[in-house]
Amino acid sequence: MEARLTGLGFRIQALTPETQAVSSANTEWKWEIQPTMSGPQTVHLTLSLLLDIEGERVPHTIRTFDRTVMIQVTWPQRLSGFLGQNWQWLWTAILLPLVAWLWGKRNTRKKDGSGRDHG
Repeated sequence: MEARLTGLGFRIQALTPETQAVSSANTEWKWEIQPTMSGPQTVHLTLSLLLDIEGERVPHTIRTFDRTVMIQVTWPQRLSGFLGQNWQWLWTAILLPLVAWLWGKRNTRKKDGSGRDHG
């Protein structure tokens, strides 16, 4: 049997094989799901029986389940995601110029301080 979990608003990774033999013992499927968009998102679970027809495995859908899930992303999560995805750009555009400015300001203070008479 095959169990497949899908959804456009999610990054889904199977933690167990999607195709498994079903026996009298417990058979379970597990996935790790990460939302990629906020707002209402639909996730689909499809259960299929794999049939051997003329030597070829053909899936036969037995049942599908559809659930709409409301995804709410907080501003710290958005900021964290933005920083995680754009750290190279932020480093180049903001951090390097800031470090150069601070370095220049530090050197200017050293030059001003060394030529003055403090006594």
